[in-house]
Amino acid sequence: MQPIALPFKLNVRKKRSSRPRWSWLKPETGSWVADTGIRMTLPARLLLMVLLLQLFSGCVSLAYYEGDYHGKVIDAETLQPIEGAVVLGVWSKMYGTAGGPVYKYYDARETLTDENGEFTINGKGPRAMTHLQKMDIVIFKAGYSHLDRSSWEELKTEERIQWNRNKAIISLSKIPLEERKKRLTPYIGGSVPMRKQVLFRKEIKQEYNEVFK
Repeated sequence: MQPIALPFKLNVRKKRSSRPRWSWLKPETGSWVADTGIRMTLPARLLLMVLLLQLFSGCVSLAYYEGDYHGKVIDAETLQPIEGAVVLGVWSKMYGTAGGPVYKYYDARETLTDENGEFTINGKGPRAMTHLQKMDIVIFKAGYSHLDRSSWEELKTEERIQWNRNKAIISLSKIPLEERKKRLTPYIGGSVPMRKQVLFRKEIKQEYNEVFK
């Protein structure tokens, strides 16, 4: 007896291909990445190369945690705390170019030292694959020497900066009136918006009033 042919076809589910849906990433054998068997299209390769170049050039930080910044401002002669000193923190993003790194303003925060001369500026927390650099700092108090914009990391090599664990102890010296008339205001960078330097500009005005009253 011959088998009877069924008038319908069995609905056999085909095995889904292991290939990804993204056209720019195709797993194939004999590819340029022998270990993983993954071959990328030209746009994907270019993107990967750009990311690697930025990473190895130092323009992109893979991952880090930016905690809070703690410090204390004191009189260089009396070693007494200086209350009311303006502390301005500035963040920038760094991008790599053919002509070298380019910095672009990102954010700024300011505060005043308390009666103990201490201050805290909150960091940005966890960061991953970012162009954002760690904080720069500027310190100014009418009648005293000032700290021009400097990287927080650079403070660790400054002779007038002492450290108590993670707290920077920053000494400022009193300046005679005649010298105060000649000195320039601290450099903070022209990209910091006015609304982000309210305390700083107020202290500059105080200095001006004391010197030219």
